Amino acid sequence: MFKKNKMLSKIFGAIIGGSILCCSMYIGHAQTSISTQSFPEIGIWATKAEDGVFQIYQCGQNLCGKFVGMRYKGANPPVSNKGTSQCGFPMLRNFVRQDKSKYWIGKIADPRNEKIYDAKIWLENNNELKLRGYLGISLFGETKVWHRYNHKIGTSCRIK
Repeated sequence: MFKKNKMLSKIFGAIIGGSILCCSMYIGHAQTSISTQSFPEIGIWATKAEDGVFQIYQCGQNLCGKFVGMRYKGANPPVSNKGTSQCGFPMLRNFVRQDKSKYWIGKIADPRNEKIYDAKIWLENNNELKLRGYLGISLFGETKVWHRYNHKIGTSCRIK
């Protein structure tokens, strides 16, 4: 059991760690026709260390998310092991509100290897979003805390 938990911890550490290292095209703060009061999760969010930034947006009746900023060395943003740019990578996919609760359930993709896992997101308060990636059941996962991001993002998803 210890070996399995250690392996799961490494998997989700890699998923969440990879999410910090990925990005997407900067869309800006345009939520023109979408009310953040009906979906307060919509917006630009950053990791605790502000080394990864992603945008949550409405996709139909669901929520989706992709990276819009990251810190990286070199001229170009990293790519997955399949050659897909991590800049613009759709990480959060088709999150559906769980009944009338605060939880949104969907899929999270690891931008480094493009593997897909179960996940849920929820607001702890208006400026704090929690993301939990897991295998099968939420018990086997890890939760990360993100906060609203209000800084500029440079070209090619680069943040300072």
